[in-house]
Amino acid sequence: MCSVGKCDISFVIPVYNVEEFLEECLDSVIRQNGIKKEIIVVDDGSDDRSLEILTKYKKQNHNMILLQQNHQGASTARNKGIDAATGRWICFIDSDDYLEPDCMKNILKDASEDSDVIFADYVRIGFGKRQEFSYREENVEMMQQDFKLYQKAALNKNYNPPNLQIITPWAKLYRTDFLKKNQIRFTPGVRKSQDLLFNFEVYQVAERGKYIHSLMYYYRYNAESLCNKYLSGVLNDYLMQSRKIEALLKTYGKYDELRQDYYFRCAVNYMFSLRLDYAHRDNKKKYKKRKREFEESLKIEDVKRAIYAVDKNEFSRMERILLESVRKKKFCLINFLNLGYGMIEKLR
Repeated sequence: MCSVGKCDISFVIPVYNVEEFLEECLDSVIRQNGIKKEIIVVDDGSDDRSLEILTKYKKQNHNMILLQQNHQGASTARNKGIDAATGRWICFIDSDDYLEPDCMKNILKDASEDSDVIFADYVRIGFGKRQEFSYREENVEMMQQDFKLYQKAALNKNYNPPNLQIITPWAKLYRTDFLKKNQIRFTPGVRKSQDLLFNFEVYQVAERGKYIHSLMYYYRYNAESLCNKYLSGVLNDYLMQSRKIEALLKTYGKYDELRQDYYFRCAVNYMFSLRLDYAHRDNKKKYKKRKREFEESLKIEDVKRAIYAVDKNEFSRMERILLESVRKKKFCLINFLNLGYGMIEKLR
């Protein structure tokens, strides 16, 4: 364990029922050579072998901090990690992902000391495929005008710089005192899109950053992950997120400027709720009940405003088919499309 300010990086890893991949994740962090590090793992009430694995690794690694909580979600776990962090930088890692060997010493070599956030390259793996994402072929300094664009891109993917991961907290380094000074934390109790809320606040106050053309992170795309599991009532999570974004936009004086992008995000969130709840293959409710719940959801003012106010020309052709199906209340078609999975998956 490092004394305050003596660590280069505090790795923060929330853990919940991920015994299959956990050791690979931890090993990839432990084997980061050439840096001073602390590893903060937060068990979120796992009921598989995850805590047993963490306890074993804690005994073998003096620089590992093991925190425990009842099942409260990744946001609360990450917040505990931020509060405990003593390193100059914080690196968030999902416990089913892993790092490129010795990537951190190479990234720190090029990191600007006054950067608030550092971006790096990543690889997406899953379904037998491997795809690497690099934003540029050289390092790039980032300024306030860049972060202004990233706020817009966080709401509307059409403005996302190609191959730069804007929304997620992984494949990045955050300056620890930047997060603590600005009291930036993840929103507890939200099952979906908590990462967007976190980085939206980061981009509001960040002054300097840097993209480093170096591979950092392996993101494991898993059809059984929280991104794809059936989540009953997930629309409530998306509504909570949307209302917080609206409040932030008004606080920042950006509501009029980003109104249409906000509507875009709300419409996308609603269509995600179709995929994860009303039309999900694991939703065991009878078809008529799901259809009735879908129709009731369209009466919610926030949903109605987003679905009908959004500019359909901002969407791809396939997405427009889904949007028009929602506007015309064609649940039969929505249900059919979601059984095929591929179409609504393009919203990711």
